[in-house]
Amino acid sequence: FGSRLEVLKVGRSMMQAVFARHEPLHHAPVMMQFQNPPVVTPVQQPAPSFTPQPARLPAPPPKLEGMLKNREVLKGHVYQAFQAAGGAGGANGLDKPHFRTFVAKLAECVGVSPNVFSCPDDQHMRFDFNGTGLLKPDELYKFAFFNLAKYWRTAASSGALSVSSGIPRKTISAAGYRVVKELGAGAQGGAKLAVHTTTGQEVCIKVIAKMSAQQVGMAQLQDEYLCQRLTAADHVLKMQEIFQDNQNFYMISEPYHGGDLTTLAKRSRQQGVTLNGAWWKNIFRQGLNALFHLHGHAMMHCDIKEPNMMVKSSDFKQPHICLIDFGIARAMADESTETCGTPGYIPPETWNTGKWFPKGDCFSWGVCMVQMMADKLPPLGARTAFSPGGIFLEGCATFPEIQNATRNRQPPFHLMQPQDRAIVTLASKCLSKLPRGRPTSKQGLNDPGLVA
Repeated sequence: FGSRLEVLKVGRSMMQAVFARHEPLHHAPVMMQFQNPPVVTPVQQPAPSFTPQPARLPAPPPKLEGMLKNREVLKGHVYQAFQAAGGAGGANGLDKPHFRTFVAKLAECVGVSPNVFSCPDDQHMRFDFNGTGLLKPDELYKFAFFNLAKYWRTAASSGALSVSSGIPRKTISAAGYRVVKELGAGAQGGAKLAVHTTTGQEVCIKVIAKMSAQQVGMAQLQDEYLCQRLTAADHVLKMQEIFQDNQNFYMISEPYHGGDLTTLAKRSRQQGVTLNGAWWKNIFRQGLNALFHLHGHAMMHCDIKEPNMMVKSSDFKQPHICLIDFGIARAMADESTETCGTPGYIPPETWNTGKWFPKGDCFSWGVCMVQMMADKLPPLGARTAFSPGGIFLEGCATFPEIQNATRNRQPPFHLMQPQDRAIVTLASKCLSKLPRGRPTSKQGLNDPGLVA
């Protein structure tokens, strides 16, 4: 299969068709998406099942827009539904059965169809930020707000966004930037280091060729931009603007001069930095901080890996980590069952169901923790079953083999250096094969061993 930057996104039937293949897979680092995947019954695999598409939801009531703007009104409805579902009896949270009652009552209070709140059991798991199995009022409010906001946006939208749907038209120079260095280029675009001619501010310009953008979809391109604007924080990429000319789209963000986590350890040693337990804890705490912020905005990244964690500057004694690339991030209210992510980092439950959960991001971060400390980073370029690196990639040449390794292989915790008990314990929790055994990003941040 292709390089470790490869991103997989396929429909369930196509995924099962791929699993029927036993020859090695060689792909360029692209995202694969099939609008109408063929129906294939693979050898020794069950026939793919399909879920009927839900009926079109009715138009939202006029009061919904005001409710989303005046959040105190929505909070009142959430509290009313919480009490009706069992919260009035002194319970400080709702389990799944009581949550279903809450959903029905909330829909009644707000005046929408209960189908607006899709897959309630899945969403109960996703919005359980505290990892208690009970959704508290603040978690219930976020569930209500983000689902209703998604419903409103979907109803207000005409569907796929067109090129003229609000992205300004201007060239790089007209936007006030002067390119000083080419950072990389490829068939789908590239990146440039530039300086604003008025302020002198350095920026990174991500270039997306329009032909490539048409393949990915304009809606997805704008979703990536809006996601990064929404979730901007100290350890999350700060996206400043997006514009276009006749050939390309341009996304402007702050630059990162320290590379990414694939080279951090090597470059730090070259600076004479001692990679002790405290140094690694600082790295892992920042990664969990980024996930905690993202999950708090009801988003899942779905592609956590070392190349997507950038280092802000070349001061490797106190490296500042930032999460980037929200191209396949998903909202917690998303009912999609397309398997996406990078093989070797995708958690077992996503391989099995196509669904992502916030704890899946924590699993992927656990993969990074072990690979960095055990010197098991996957190599660049195409690989075979004999290529070293990747705790769930070594010895694998096909997607089914990677899935099987992710499900069953125990990570090499004994190779992590230094053997810091607190870090090894946290990594083992993050890499639990079952989501219920993993910490949430909030629990990981509060882990006593990581805080110490």
